Amino acid sequence: MRFDSEVKFYKSTELDRYIPGKDNDSTEELVADIMANVTDVGISRSAVDFGEIKSGNKIIRCVHPVGDDWDYCLIDDDPNHYVPVTDVSPLKLQTYMVGREQ
Repeated sequence: MRFDSEVKFYKSTELDRYIPGKDNDSTEELVADIMANVTDVGISRSAVDFGEIKSGNKIIRCVHPVGDDWDYCLIDDDPNHYVPVTDVSPLKLQTYMVGREQ
């Protein structure tokens, strides 16, 4: 298995200050920057596992766990934000399923 994709995990926090026209200000904090194996979840697999078809889901496999303290991730140069759907901790790798943010 090749770990050939750079995945950056971010935590978004809202600040207690108001900016006119933008509501409350927020900041993004980089939680982890790791190399991972990223694959697409097929439509048929998504329908079997979740009972509905959602395109854009990806599986991220990494050696070390990132933890639960992240809100979204960026994969390589993809401009889409991916939010956590579920995670699994098998014996050797940490696996996250993420979906495209709507």
